[in-house]
Amino acid sequence: MSEAMYRPSPESPRQSRPTPAGLLDGVRGLAAIAVVFSHVLLLYYSEIHYGPGHGDDAGLALGIFNSPFTFIYRGGAAVMLFFLLSGFVLTLACIHKAPSNRH
Repeated sequence: MSEAMYRPSPESPRQSRPTPAGLLDGVRGLAAIAVVFSHVLLLYYSEIHYGPGHGDDAGLALGIFNSPFTFIYRGGAAVMLFFLLSGFVLTLACIHKAPSNRH
């Protein structure tokens, strides 16, 4: 194998810094993952979403239910963040790709 195979061609695009829209798209992806995680927890450990019931695990469930990490295990805020960022990022992409009508 020759070295020329591994050299980038002059026509190949150079790696650039991420754009703000790209970074927001990444945050949108993290919010989507948080929603999926929330649904999995809802399926297997519903006390996290609805508060603890009566029983042996009530202390642990109450501690988790009142923790400051509600964004991770309760999906409401993550869903709102996902839709808010989706509207912004997708609108921004449409604006940038729209043909210019200026003469």
